[in-house]
Amino acid sequence: MSPQINLDAHIRKCILIITTCIVLVLVAFSSIFTFVTFFDTHEGPSVREIHMKQHQDEGERLDKLVSVLESINAKLDKNDE
Repeated sequence: MSPQINLDAHIRKCILIITTCIVLVLVAFSSIFTFVTFFDTHEGPSVREIHMKQHQDEGERLDKLVSVLESINAKLDKNDE
């Protein structure tokens, strides 16, 4: 005959292992979140600075486009007269 297994102790060991794994995963995620939130330093411009620079460049291009279109309209008006 095979030896009897104490199921109560066996189930407690399984639950302990599962609980330990869950706790370790939660600790890993919380430590990553804490590091990214408080200790991560970015080198270079931030996303906001890049975005604002893109708006500024777009405004300059639009100003150049407007001036070119005005000069074209002025030349067309001279040719109509």
